[in-house]
Amino acid sequence: MFHDRINRLLNSFNVRNNVISEYASTSPTTIGRYRNGIRVPKKDGKAVCHLVNGLIQYAKEQEQTDIIYELLAQEGISADETNITEHLHTWLYADTPVTSKPEKNSPATFSAFAERLGEAMELAEVTNARLARMVNTDCSLISKFRRGHRTPKSSSGVVMLICRTLVDRIVELNKTDELIRIINAPQNAVTDEDILLIHFEKWLCDFKRDDQSSIGKLLQGMDTFTTIPDIPLPSYESIATLEVKNDTKTFYMGTTGLQNAVIRFLIAAIESDAKELLLYSDQNTDWMVKDMDFRLKWLSLMSECVRREIRIEIIHNIERSTDEMLDAIHNWMPLYMSGMVEPYYCTLKNGQRFSHTVFLCPNVACIEAGTMGGGDEEGLYNYYTDMPHIDYYAKSYNNLLYSCRLLMRMELGKPPVTSDNTVISDKYENLCITLGKASVHISKLEPPYLSFTFLHPLMYEAFRAYVKK
Repeated sequence: MFHDRINRLLNSFNVRNNVISEYASTSPTTIGRYRNGIRVPKKDGKAVCHLVNGLIQYAKEQEQTDIIYELLAQEGISADETNITEHLHTWLYADTPVTSKPEKNSPATFSAFAERLGEAMELAEVTNARLARMVNTDCSLISKFRRGHRTPKSSSGVVMLICRTLVDRIVELNKTDELIRIINAPQNAVTDEDILLIHFEKWLCDFKRDDQSSIGKLLQGMDTFTTIPDIPLPSYESIATLEVKNDTKTFYMGTTGLQNAVIRFLIAAIESDAKELLLYSDQNTDWMVKDMDFRLKWLSLMSECVRREIRIEIIHNIERSTDEMLDAIHNWMPLYMSGMVEPYYCTLKNGQRFSHTVFLCPNVACIEAGTMGGGDEEGLYNYYTDMPHIDYYAKSYNNLLYSCRLLMRMELGKPPVTSDNTVISDKYENLCITLGKASVHISKLEPPYLSFTFLHPLMYEAFRAYVKK
């Protein structure tokens, strides 16, 4: 198989994913997916051409071309400099079957989801129209779900809202015991709504879970993490221009406005020698991650904050999909490595009509917004520098923090400690994963040492299912 052969070659080279990815013009994550069989590049695509050329270039520079010749010779392939590219390409795919593209969902999946959704809605005593209003979506979409004409991804935002809304409604109607019987949840779900929600979502979405790829992406990122960024970041001086520093706007409009406000906010924190940043937002993260130019500026400024030992306290919105949460953690990983970030999650339930944002630098500035659900791109973001507003939002943030719990713990510089519950995966050569009773601990086996202990039940369940698979 392709992944067996690429592993044989890279193991013979004794080269890490992040090194070979530079030669193959791709990312370490993609190389990891090739190696663990999650992804096979198209036989006639550009990706495999870059890969083969990169492998040969690396072999030549390291004087390891003989390794390729020996692997080919083991299968009766005689190669030389004139045909090594063609023969290596053929060898990689020699025993990889050609498969048709799988369907996203089988008819049985559609039927099972529709039937279970209908059963849960009857128990919750809600109609299609009422559920649509409760989750802020179109009634026709709920109708398609119930008729089996459409099924959402298991980790999508809409299915998480549906699950949370139905569970809340069933608990409100004092029908928790009946729901536990239907979904076969453990008895402690009676008093712990987080556990009840986990088992309800697993029961409703019994099709293939799609947060597996995000967990793999996060683990691959930890496995290949280095202190050297994959992409050069813009300098602080190129971002902190006089135009930005002299900006006096009191509000900003839309996504671009929010990005400009955040750049001004972070520069103000840095320039004032701030001690801490207090961050909360439950709006969609597209404003931060989709625009690569802004994302690099954001990461450069955040890195400058941690370099200057500005403590960052962030309350994550864990009512996002598991997939979105894992991607967010992956994006924040270089900052977590500094030890200056304290991540929390709020135990209070999120509303569905509005999304809220508060980015606060005490005594310096505050960005605040409350936008209609789904209206972030047209939102109005207030920028305050006066003390009455800053003090007000500081008190509001601290009041919210009372209802928060630590999302995960991070330790830097300590070699991992293993136990009987530790799993060392062949997929991730530099990681060990330890499952506790209510937490999952992930450690690097080689320097730079770091470990993450995930404490939230949803995150724990996602990792547990991944390891079990």
